[in-house]
Amino acid sequence: GVDTIFDLALTASFLRLLERLSRCVEQCESVLLSGESGTGKTAVVQQMASIAGKKLYVVNMSQQSDSADLFGGFAPVNTDKA
Repeated sequence: GVDTIFDLALTASFLRLLERLSRCVEQCESVLLSGESGTGKTAVVQQMASIAGKKLYVVNMSQQSDSADLFGGFAPVNTDKA
């Protein structure tokens, strides 16, 4: 049968992705997971964080997201002294 952890089906493709992700983490490499909704991107990262005993912060992105959504932006400041 198919093993499950945290109600996930550990399919061959899921385990391959988990292994590849863990190698990237070990090498301190950045990872960009992209794909259709519902394909397991968040689930594999949640599984990885659980295995590592780390807290995970999830930020959902979309086609309209930009770097300011992650890092903030600049706000105008009035430097005139009255």
